[in-house]
Amino acid sequence: MSSTIPTPKAFDAVLAELAEHFDPEAVEFKAGAVTQDKARALALAYVDSRVYQGRLDTVAPDWRNEYTREYAGERVIVTCALTVAGVTRQAIGESLERSPL
Repeated sequence: MSSTIPTPKAFDAVLAELAEHFDPEAVEFKAGAVTQDKARALALAYVDSRVYQGRLDTVAPDWRNEYTREYAGERVIVTCALTVAGVTRQAIGESLERSPL
């Protein structure tokens, strides 16, 4: 009896699945920039982070993320590394405040 071992998806295939549109029912809107008279606002579309996580869990169940914090005087520098299908990408953000995470 022969059995096949599932192989991980290639990064390009995973990326293509992650790029698919979300169900319109998952898209929510919130007010962005508001006019001075508060009569109009810019509508900002967003999808809840749990929907993104669900997509990642379905498409690339071995995904992982890691956060690191560094302090430079009053600045807090946060690095987030996201690994999907064996490929890691990082982004860095910083703040001048030391607010609790």
